[in-house]
Amino acid sequence: MGEKYKERLLQLEKVLLLKNAEIDLSDLRLCCSFGVPDSLRPLCWRLLLGYLPVERQQWSVYLQKQREIYNSLVEDVIVHPGQSSMEQDHETTVDHVRHFF
Repeated sequence: MGEKYKERLLQLEKVLLLKNAEIDLSDLRLCCSFGVPDSLRPLCWRLLLGYLPVERQQWSVYLQKQREIYNSLVEDVIVHPGQSSMEQDHETTVDHVRHFF
């Protein structure tokens, strides 16, 4: 590895991994402009896209809330085979036939 790469990597790790209360997004953008190592890329994307708050203390609560929202969405949207009634499916089919033919 080149010396400049090592220097940029240390700077990026300093911005992301030090236990600062908040992450400075302008410093993070600057550090990421020349590439991000695979191990830090997911965290950088989450921060730069605004998915994660910049305050570290809020991360665990925020991620837990997002997981609950996702699980609720999955329960509402995903149809499990055998749980849908054939009667409802038939009525929908008949209704389409009435409207189009």
